Amino acid sequence: MIVITFALGVCSCNQSKSQAEKDLGTYDSPEEALRETKQALEKLSTNVNTGIESVLYVNEYDKSKNLIFKTTK
Repeated sequence: MIVITFALGVCSCNQSKSQAEKDLGTYDSPEEALRETKQALEKLSTNVNTGIESVLYVNEYDKSKNLIFKTTK
């Protein structure tokens, strides 16, 4: 009886999770979807730009290091 109750509980949890996953990211109006997409892309752009700035900083460090230690690649 305990095993059957446990199995039914697991099945009901999986079904409710599946329904929540299906509802994720759907919008009723195209304007709302566009607004949310723009916000997500702006966040992505900010993070990518931060990463690029970090790479440029590392490149400048490598140039300076190579000048100081006279190493060639």
